[in-house]
Formats: sequence, structure tokens, C-alpha cells
Amino acid sequence: MLSGLRSVKLLIQHDMEMVRILSSTKIGPAMPMANFENVIVPERESIIMQSAKASPPWYRVNDLTICGKRVTRLIVTLMPVCGVFVLLTSITSSGIFFGSDVTCADGCKLRMHPWFTRQCACSVMEINCFERGITGRATDMHSVFQSLDARVLNSLIVSHFPELVFTEDSRRFNRLMTLELYNSTVVEWPSTSSLSLPYFPVLTTIFFLRSHLMKGLPDGIATNLSPEIIDIEFIATELGGPLPDDLDEKWPSVVMLYVEHCGLQDFPLVLTRMGLTDVSLAGNNISVLPDSLSPSSMYIMLDRNPLDSLPDSFGSLEQLVCLTVQYTNISIFPQSLIAGSTDIKFRARGTPYCHNLPPDSPEAKFALCAKDELSNGVFPLVMRDRDRAIQLT
Repeated sequence: MLSGLRSVKLLIQHDMEMVRILSSTKIGPAMPMANFENVIVPERESIIMQSAKASPPWYRVNDLTICGKRVTRLIVTLMPVCGVFVLLTSITSSGIFFGSDVTCADGCKLRMHPWFTRQCACSVMEINCFERGITGRATDMHSVFQSLDARVLNSLIVSHFPELVFTEDSRRFNRLMTLELYNSTVVEWPSTSSLSLPYFPVLTTIFFLRSHLMKGLPDGIATNLSPEIIDIEFIATELGGPLPDDLDEKWPSVVMLYVEHCGLQDFPLVLTRMGLTDVSLAGNNISVLPDSLSPSSMYIMLDRNPLDSLPDSFGSLEQLVCLTVQYTNISIFPQSLIAGSTDIKFRARGTPYCHNLPPDSPEAKFALCAKDELSNGVFPLVMRDRDRAIQLT
């Protein structure tokens, strides 16, 4: 407010000065208007500049309004351009005009739609050899793996391959978390395509279901295994020989190992040197157990093996939470195991131990003799068989 009053005061003083000058000026020949203006411009310009410097902010509202209108016009102009860009990008990612929808239809169980992709963007992908009409050789796998968008692939299922060659192209899938082989024969899986770092930083679980490892454990899962892999399961799979004696060195990070219905004749002694918390050997032909297991053992599943007894050392497993021996030949539990069993869950249905007990006895309840719980193995193989069945049309 003071700045405005000061400006008005300066203008009044200027007008009074002009009146004084004009009144004291003698009348002379007419002077051109341009010359007259030249006489008073310097002084007037100084006063106007002082007034401008002292002018309050709201005198500049007009300039801000003009600037705002320009910005508004720019936004209005760009909005249709942005809309067209988003529309074209969405159409491209949908795969409608570029054929990726057709490619992903062959086995994609969870379709994704990322921007800027011409590949099959699928989070859960099943590569079914039968449906695709391929055998699984290197050229086949190269073509299939290259067609997948590695940015979104989290779970890969390889099923019904008669001669599977796992190629180096698989190392593109750095977002892969789960790998499953179902009803497939592994012919070649070299170390050049091993499941190692930095190629598989988030892979944690590997399943071999109803498959055949022709040459035993392939180099691809026995060489520089990623330390993020903690769960490996062989279910109804031909291992092609015994497990390697140095498996504890090859798989130091694995804590869950299931070898169910794989025809094992002997307990793999290497398991006693591994830091396993969960081990399942259900459905094999093991008749004798080692004197001791890994002290880290928490869940031990030995159902449907011709076992006659349990070693006394089981009672010293401080971390043991659950022990299942359903449908075995065990008739008695070690006293050391029973003495410290207050926090241990036993499952012994279908054993001579349960047959010799009255159904309502405390011992029968202790061993859950009346309940069948996962006696065919931990892995839900029947359900997976149904999901992976070939659909004949």
C-alpha cells in the first residue's frame, strides 16, 4: 500500500513540475511533436522506472495471466498426443496385431501385458512338447526360449519332452522363481546352462516330476548352483544312479530335499552331511537307516519304506518337529525318542506298532494311528498329474 501511495505521489509531483515548466516557457514558434517529446522523455522515463520498481506484485497479474494461458494451451495441445501414445502402446502390448497372443495361448497360464514387447509375456508358462509338436532338441528349445519375455517369467514348466536339451538361452530368465520338469527325459543339460548366479538371482525351487535323468544328476544342476535355491524335489523320477557323494558341497544352500517314489534302495549317506531341515524319502525301498542324521533335521518323512526300526540317535535330534513312518514295518519306537517326544508329532498309521495297540489307548493317540496324513508323500503328485495331463481332442 505504501509503495502504491509513493507512486501516486511521484506522479503528482511530476505533473506539478510539468505545469511549472510550461507556465514559465515563452510562446515561440511551433515545435514538432517529436521534438517536444524528446525534451521531456528523459525525466519522464526516470520517474516511470522508479514507479515500476516500487509497484506492488498485483500489478504484474496481467503477465502471469498471459503465461498461464500459454501453459494451458500447451497442455491442451499435448493431451491428445499423450492419449494416442497410450492407446498405441496398449494395443501393442495386448498382442492383438502382432501375434504374441497366439504364441502365448500355447501353455500360458498367467498372461501379462507389459509395454513395448513383441514377445510372449507370460508369468506362468508351460512348454508342452506334445501340444507344440516338438521333441526338445537344442534348436527347438532355442526357438521357444527366445520367444518368451524374460522380464515377467516367474514360473516355467517343461512337460512331456522325450529328449530334452536345456540350452543356454534359459539364462535369460533372471526373474524365474520356480522351475518344473514333468514327464520329460533329460538328454543334455551342460554346465554352460547351469542354474547359477548371476543368471538366476531369485530361483528358489526346482521340481523333477515323473522324469528321467539319463546320465544321472546333470551338470546343469550340479555345477555352481545358485545359493538362492533352497528346495529341490525329485518325485517319481528315475535318477539314473545314486546321488553324488559330494552333494553336500554341490548344494550347500539346499535345506529342503524330497526324493519320493524314486526307487531308492539305500539311504543316501550324503544327506547326513547336508544342512537339511526337511527331508522326505517316502515311497522308496529303504530298509535301514544310518545311525545319525543331520542335527538340523526338523521334518523327516519315511512313509512306505520297508523299515524295521529307528536308530536310538533320533532321540538326540533337538530340532525335530515331525517324524512320519506310516505303512512301514516298525513295531517299536526307541525309548530315547519317546522320552523327549512332548513337542514331536508322530505319524505311524499302518505299522505293527499301531496294530498291536487298542485304538483308544494313549500310545495309539500319541502315534496318530487312526489318521492317514500324507502317507503317499508330501508332494501332491495326484493333483499335479491331473493338471499336466495331455488333452486329446
